Amino acid sequence: MGAILFLVEGVTDKTTLEAPICHYFSSLSDERRIFFHAANGDLTAKGSAKSVSTRDAIKKEVSSFLSMMKLKAKDLDAILELTDLDACFAKEESYVQSEEVSRQTYLPEKKMVYVEEAAGLYQSRKRKADNLLFLVEGRTLWLERVKIPHYLCYFSINLEHALYDAPNCKMHEKKSLAFAFEEKYAENVEDFLSLLEKLQKGRGNYLDSWNLKLLKETPYQRASNLLSGIHCLLGEEKIPLF
Repeated sequence: MGAILFLVEGVTDKTTLEAPICHYFSSLSDERRIFFHAANGDLTAKGSAKSVSTRDAIKKEVSSFLSMMKLKAKDLDAILELTDLDACFAKEESYVQSEEVSRQTYLPEKKMVYVEEAAGLYQSRKRKADNLLFLVEGRTLWLERVKIPHYLCYFSINLEHALYDAPNCKMHEKKSLAFAFEEKYAENVEDFLSLLEKLQKGRGNYLDSWNLKLLKETPYQRASNLLSGIHCLLGEEKIPLF
């Protein structure tokens, strides 16, 4: 029996999601091993889709994980990578220059993000949006001559925005929220799925959830397509793999 790798950006993402997801798969008698690995950063924002360096960064991180765990690429049935959208599909005019903030501050109710250097952040986020669409179109990663299904799932602005309507958390706040979420949903499968269904509402299936028009119209809306990604892992949604 193979394994599934959930590749997340940070340790609080791992704390938040690992227990409820593992419990859900266990409740279905799915015997595949579930691994969570925190990349300590946003891999989808690295490099450029035009040079394929974004995919290379992901492959390097997965290879590092496999080496650490003494696994081979053939041991993985699939990879589900989770990323924050960071308002990367928002219009340029919604990035507002402000010297009163030390880092980007999101105001979803106003459909704005305040930042010290608006033009630079907008360009980097636009590049990330291109990277995401490139990765979704690819759908697989080749490692050690093995083709591994690669599903990319998102949280609207960030995980804290999607789950708690709190997009501007500091690290200590993220940790507190993560532990509280884990405690609440670790063994509460029905409520966990109900929350994911609410975040997926209006986004269709996995491929529909990456529709560019939809993403441009809803960059500040609380949302996630994680449920569709899980359905893909379980074979409940079929998408062509290249």
